[in-house]
Amino acid sequence: MLDFPRPFGAALVHIEDTHPVPPGYARNAEFKSPRRRMEFLAGRRAAGRALARAGAPQVTVPKGPGGAPVWPEGWSGSISHDRGRAVAVVTTADHHVGIDLEDLTRLSRARAVSRLCLSEAERVLFPDPRAALCAFSAKEAVFKAMAPAAASRFWLSAIRFHAREDNRIFWHIPQLEQTGQVHVFQTARQVLSVCRIPARHRLTGTGCGPAGPSP
Repeated sequence: MLDFPRPFGAALVHIEDTHPVPPGYARNAEFKSPRRRMEFLAGRRAAGRALARAGAPQVTVPKGPGGAPVWPEGWSGSISHDRGRAVAVVTTADHHVGIDLEDLTRLSRARAVSRLCLSEAERVLFPDPRAALCAFSAKEAVFKAMAPAAASRFWLSAIRFHAREDNRIFWHIPQLEQTGQVHVFQTARQVLSVCRIPARHRLTGTGCGPAGPSP
């Protein structure tokens, strides 16, 4: 499904409350919400499987100070979860990768997504509620891939989509002078977006602003 060069690994798991806490995650798995705890543990199970498939060492992937996963030295990855499933992707650290999983049946949030995250030109490119949710998922994946290299976090609206071709969406971030593409795979109920970019020197773009909460 993904045409990224090796080494690259991906895994999808169901979110369940029947799995014991893996060794090394007891402190990381302390959440007030049982649902959030299950999502976290499922994401780490997916991360472990993705690392194994990529040929990476089997180690704990703890939370960093900001809550983002801390991957093994020499590796980069991303985790996402939504409504019963968690997914993870990993690749070598010469690239950054971002992934996002969204439920396409939650059409009630499409209007907020379109208003907060899409430009007028993008609303033409993604005209209906399901398309808007796909665009939101794609921007989340780009954001996760770009965040490690950006000197400051930025709004999703700073990511501009300008073309679509098959399962690819082409993007640019004018403030950071960066371009790329994100792969989007859609089913009847969910959309999976993956963005992989070369790791570069730390970027210093201006005017992007902080990242806001997802609508």
